[in-house]
Amino acid sequence: MRSVARNSVFLLSSQAASILIRFAYLFILVRALSPSTYGALNYALSWYLVLLPMTYLGSDVILGREVTRNRQNAPRLLGATLGLRICAVLLVMLASIAAVGAAENDPQVRSVIVIFSFTLIGRGLWMWSGSVFTAFEQAHLLLRFELLSRLIEIAVLIALLETYGPDLRAIAIVHASSWFLQAVGSIASIWRRYGISFHWPKRDWGAVLRDGIPGAIFAVALGAFFQLPVMLFRHVVGIGDALGNFALGFQIVTYLLTIPYVVSQAALPVLSRNMAIDIHKTRKVVTILAAPILLGGAAVALTGSLVTGLFIVALFGPAYASAAAVLGWGLWLLIPASLAMLVQQMLFTTSKRSIAAALAPVAGVACMCLVFPQFVRAEGAQGALWAISWGLVVWLVCALVGARERLLHTGRSCKTSSEVGGVSSIGEPNP
Repeated sequence: MRSVARNSVFLLSSQAASILIRFAYLFILVRALSPSTYGALNYALSWYLVLLPMTYLGSDVILGREVTRNRQNAPRLLGATLGLRICAVLLVMLASIAAVGAAENDPQVRSVIVIFSFTLIGRGLWMWSGSVFTAFEQAHLLLRFELLSRLIEIAVLIALLETYGPDLRAIAIVHASSWFLQAVGSIASIWRRYGISFHWPKRDWGAVLRDGIPGAIFAVALGAFFQLPVMLFRHVVGIGDALGNFALGFQIVTYLLTIPYVVSQAALPVLSRNMAIDIHKTRKVVTILAAPILLGGAAVALTGSLVTGLFIVALFGPAYASAAAVLGWGLWLLIPASLAMLVQQMLFTTSKRSIAAALAPVAGVACMCLVFPQFVRAEGAQGALWAISWGLVVWLVCALVGARERLLHTGRSCKTSSEVGGVSSIGEPNP
């Protein structure tokens, strides 16, 4: 628990600093743009953020599990996951550019999406770096890079708005450039600290990719939960003030949802170690972490529902008053999302290759997409939140069912596995 707490503190500090600076970034943009224009910009952002998880390939799960078990093999593992990530970001970027022409008919929005597509390179590689720092339990390095990069981005944004005004294309270029520079700096730091070796046997590249499939499915589904609603809302109600208000309120909710996500990520190395030693410790860790999720989530939601109206109008102006209701009700999504993320990480510690372990969030996304258009047409932004909540509950229920079956199976086979030993899928002996 001390290890989880220490790594979580640094991860949360990094995310808190990033959220505060991004909130300042958001404040500057919202004050400079009309609700309609801001909605178009946020829709373009959501486009590439939905695609971003497709570059993960489950490397965060692989690194979080394997680095703690075999540090000597880390440089080769870093080289393999980085090589696959580079290939993935290039392919997804090209797919994004090719798809935007057919999916979007607004010329300005289309051009902004094309620029944001190049952000997939920088942000995708930075997310790999973040997985490495987390796996080595050196999350304080995340804080350094986040602070420096985001402060530079916000300074350039201010200068841009003062000089050229609210040009969406220029804003997109600044955003893409900042993530690219952040990725280059972090990869150089990892190379210097831990070493990166690309001398990886070809037969093991497929094993690394195969082991990452469950985590990749999970990342894509998670990204869909927190970015796809803005895209779906745009195609139901169109680009206008309603889209801008929904995008603003829901974006603040997604900022807060990074908190339970990084806690669950920080718990992965410890859960993985405990699962290999004592399954009962894993259950205990999950139980201890679940209590503050319920209490903290309820406290945040109740408090937020009282102050969001004044908060939104005071900061962003009366044009965004409708965003307050989205934020107030959206805070309740923290509870099912946090519990689902925690149970999902426990699933990943019990099975390396089981794609079934990652299908729970996919079921949730499918449910959300199925009911989203009807709910939005009936109740507007409130209906969108109901659709998201339905999807999260389906995810949580499926994850709980899968976790119960996995833990029972692992508990029966744990003794046999520890007696006979084993070989990992990447060709290294397991402890």
